[in-house]
Amino acid sequence: TDRMEAEADKVWVPHPTEIWQPAEVIVYDDKTKKFTVEKEENGNYTVMEIHEDKTMSYDADHEKDFENAFKMGDLNEPALLNLLKARSIHDNIYTFTGDILLSVNPYKRIENLYEPMPKPGELKSESEDAAPHLYVLAERAYTALYASGLKGTSQSVLINGESGAGKTEAAKRIMAFLMELSQRKRAEMAKKGRKGKRGKGRGGKRPGRNGGM
Repeated sequence: TDRMEAEADKVWVPHPTEIWQPAEVIVYDDKTKKFTVEKEENGNYTVMEIHEDKTMSYDADHEKDFENAFKMGDLNEPALLNLLKARSIHDNIYTFTGDILLSVNPYKRIENLYEPMPKPGELKSESEDAAPHLYVLAERAYTALYASGLKGTSQSVLINGESGAGKTEAAKRIMAFLMELSQRKRAEMAKKGRKGKRGKGRGGKRPGRNGGM
């Protein structure tokens, strides 16, 4: 049927602990609107019937890795959850979904996640292909703040999540990086100021030995 072709031989079905799991479509009954599917768990295979309203569509992209979920075909809840889980297993706790950064609390220390702080230009934060990280969001906000010379371009970073999600740690890391960016900006401006003063000194006329011209 058209429905089966759209589902591309698989659908997502509910799972008691994993929330969703992919299942192979055996047949779809257009009259009852039910799938007969085969699902696997721990090497054991089970055949079951399930109404289409309790399933979610599956796409081959759902088993691939994406740093930005918006690039995934047919993005839906099970696909996003599966992506976040797969990435976090490999300590990739950050994932973009458009301009929003999703974070999974690893409940452990991940080496080189925040230190050393990136060098100027290293993050490529203005690129759509920038690797997902808190520092990218912070640098984008800071860059946009200075884009108009601090005139009328207020910026904010909204951090939201459940208790224990890591909001406090995220806020601390963002603030620390914003301070680092501010210090770099001050040093850059001070350096330009010193160069300007030296340039003016070279262009002036030197007084004579007796103070005359």
